[in-house]
Amino acid sequence: MRDPLALITTFFIVACDPGGSGGSGTDDDGTPSTTDPDTSSTGTPGDTSGTGGGDDDTDPGTTSEGSGGEDTGILCEDLDQLDPRRVLIETRPAVLEAIDLAEVLAAISTNAGLDPDPLATHDALFDTYRVAAMGELDGAHCDDEQVDGVPSLNGFPLLCPRSEGAFAAFDGALDGWLAIAMVNRIDMAPVDGSHCGEQRIVFANPSMVGRAFIIIEAQIPNPAPGCGVAACGPVASLWAELDAVDDPLERRSRLRAAFIDGDPDLQAAGFGPFMSADNLTFGTGQIRTNNFVTGPWTLRQYELVPHAVGSQTVARPVPVPVSASPHDTLWNDLMASPVGSQCRQAMLDALPGLLGDDPATLGWSIPEACRSSESVEFQDFYEEHLASGSGSFVAAIETELDALAPGSGLDAFDVARRAQFAGSCIGCHEHSADVSLGGGLVAPPSLGFVHVTEELTEPCGGGGDCFAISPALSDVFLPRRMEALQQALSEACTDGCAASAPAPRPGFALPPVGTSVAELHARERAATGGGMTLGGRPVGAGH
Repeated sequence: MRDPLALITTFFIVACDPGGSGGSGTDDDGTPSTTDPDTSSTGTPGDTSGTGGGDDDTDPGTTSEGSGGEDTGILCEDLDQLDPRRVLIETRPAVLEAIDLAEVLAAISTNAGLDPDPLATHDALFDTYRVAAMGELDGAHCDDEQVDGVPSLNGFPLLCPRSEGAFAAFDGALDGWLAIAMVNRIDMAPVDGSHCGEQRIVFANPSMVGRAFIIIEAQIPNPAPGCGVAACGPVASLWAELDAVDDPLERRSRLRAAFIDGDPDLQAAGFGPFMSADNLTFGTGQIRTNNFVTGPWTLRQYELVPHAVGSQTVARPVPVPVSASPHDTLWNDLMASPVGSQCRQAMLDALPGLLGDDPATLGWSIPEACRSSESVEFQDFYEEHLASGSGSFVAAIETELDALAPGSGLDAFDVARRAQFAGSCIGCHEHSADVSLGGGLVAPPSLGFVHVTEELTEPCGGGGDCFAISPALSDVFLPRRMEALQQALSEACTDGCAASAPAPRPGFALPPVGTSVAELHARERAATGGGMTLGGRPVGAGH
């Protein structure tokens, strides 16, 4: 069987002038994996229908030709036949059972030129749930920042300490993690191709009291941003080829190579292993935790930075505010906040992202100064805080609605509910389930704080069972993400622009050891791009 990635690589080497890849996108990715848009991009979406248009007799292995007649190696026929459970999300236990968190954390360091110490990276992540006086390591702790004596992050309160800190000192805690999903988020790629979206691995720890999850969200740099989304074709094709692969061992082998070890054909096309600290630092992707060891449920976000420990340089997580989630008190103009006025104006500016008629495309990008320290159960009830204000912000939202969407029937409280669903982590994961969003939209349900569960399996086609996914994923998000994957494949099929490029140099996106927190956040702000994603959401909209 012909290897499409090898064919893609051949085309990349012969078909493109490397000097034409001077894109204006940001380094490595652009914005963190949970954050997406802000400003306008110059890219235009490709044809989502594909260009092959073949009938049922067409060999699905048929490839397209580039502008010079070369075989691009990208499969362009029957794109509408792809199975989302095979090309967008892998949750088969038979595939995932040998994907080990310790191995992934080691690869994240090694692939970025750092010294691998997976236990230290794991423990440092959960040490952030402890106060400094009880911490196990010399990294970040939840009381490092305080406002009026209250533990805080980004100026907003942070639950501190929490029981999850026990993971940092519990022998064997690293061994208890189970991979439950590998996820293709090419839909998060900006339409201008400034990066190629995200590739994620979700881990759960069923061995502990309560529930705990780690989501590693690597943002994939475009090796030839001047070529736009077409240069992301090898990543899209990697997943599309899995549609025809039933053998769980072969599926695992292909995904392991791309995510952990480095796939030779992807590397020849300019793509290093997805799991790299370069793809998980300020200005690129992120790591998130979703935990309920003790109540309330909380979701937090981190970036990786290099940290010197003796003669070694290891990956160390730094807590950051959660993307696209304004703190709930900002909706109430009667509650004093040094950033209140500017954040309410930012919400008005971002309002267009919440006015669509498809829940999968709702989203907004909020400035870092407005983002909450964490997303917590029994918090982020935006509608209630809006109703508790003076009424001025309600009036401002409705004035903006009259200008942007006259006759839509939406009001300010619909906007608040849409923001809770599309922006707040806890909204999408639980609070907004089955809530009316106005305009005839209803927020789709999760599986109770998660969208992939370690507690249930379900049939998913091709034989065998999969870890279950939420109705929101299966019925709303995956169909829209499939359109984005088809668009990426279509652009790669029809656009002859590509580039030969070496795989990224390990460590290319990492800040120097000792970079100040202020400088790190400046890197993040500088990397935040704008425009729309292939998935139809604003860049930087998160989730």
